[in-house]
Amino acid sequence: MWVWDELEDKLRERKGQEGWGGKRGEGEVAGLENKDKDFWEKLRGWDVIFMSETWLQRKGWERIKKWLPKEYIWEMQEAEKRNIRGRAMGGMIMGRREEIEVEKEEEQGKERGIMTGKMCLGGEWWRLVRVYVNGDLEEKMEKLREWMEDGEEKE
Repeated sequence: MWVWDELEDKLRERKGQEGWGGKRGEGEVAGLENKDKDFWEKLRGWDVIFMSETWLQRKGWERIKKWLPKEYIWEMQEAEKRNIRGRAMGGMIMGRREEIEVEKEEEQGKERGIMTGKMCLGGEWWRLVRVYVNGDLEEKMEKLREWMEDGEEKE
């Protein structure tokens, strides 16, 4: 996982949960409708959760919300169909415990294939970003660079 270190003003790779102010979970889940009860219970062990490859569209989201832990605030980015036929691809979910303080919503977190939020974990502010790359790595990297440059100008 890569994290933006706002003190040092650079992107750093994080291994595991070392140095983290809380627990985070992330991963590709390849569809949520086939998960067992144990999967849903284990989510409660995390403070912030990012899931990608959910394959969820609006109709499936309404069904899945019932299974998600109630003590979290959840956001969903819908999966998209590339063709009229076939399964929708992509889709992401971000959840955070209700008690976690967040900075007001930012427009940059609304980009397709990118979910972001600035949260206070363990007394420190973190900007958490999850990127779903589906053949558009350069486009996503350019968008992240723009955000980093905008952040530098504001300070």
